[in-house]
Amino acid sequence: MRGASYNGEKKVKNVGQFDMSALVILAPECESMLAPYRRQYTVDGAVGLPAHVTILYPFCDYKAYDDKLELRLEATLSDVKPFTFTLSRLSRLAQNHVLCLEPSQCDELLTLITSVAKAFPNYPPYGGRIALDQIRPHVTIAASPPTDDLAAVEKEFVESTLPLLPTRVVVNDLWLFLKSNGKWQQHMSFRLGGEKPVQQK
Repeated sequence: MRGASYNGEKKVKNVGQFDMSALVILAPECESMLAPYRRQYTVDGAVGLPAHVTILYPFCDYKAYDDKLELRLEATLSDVKPFTFTLSRLSRLAQNHVLCLEPSQCDELLTLITSVAKAFPNYPPYGGRIALDQIRPHVTIAASPPTDDLAAVEKEFVESTLPLLPTRVVVNDLWLFLKSNGKWQQHMSFRLGGEKPVQQK
């Protein structure tokens, strides 16, 4: 195992300074259809975060990112087998301020969200604004703000893009994204099943 020689001392990772991070499942299978909406109508999509399901946000900043945290995440994922889910349902969340796609079946996603949240109790999902048992996994299409006319965006999406669904998403990795100077960047993938993580070049 990669971390077998770890001696328990805190070793800060040399990743440079970043303001915050997020653990997400990417959904590349629907990126091309959602990217135009996300870049224009979501805050995170406009600054580099592709289509995804949030697993844990906000996560650590650079001061807390070390080998011990990385190893804990690896251990948490070691018993999680790769899985798939299907995005098939258009929904509104957050008091109708978020337009999103929800999976038809999300047990594996909810189990993963719960496992990661319990492994990192200092980082409650959504800053504690949403109770763990109230989380609904989703991929955001648009949010208000930045758009003031979510109904118009929804109408356009239904007419042009909804017929392309359902979309099956294959999950093999949990991705760590870092936000620095207002931009999100892909940093490292953690393979489900406990394989060695892969740092983005």
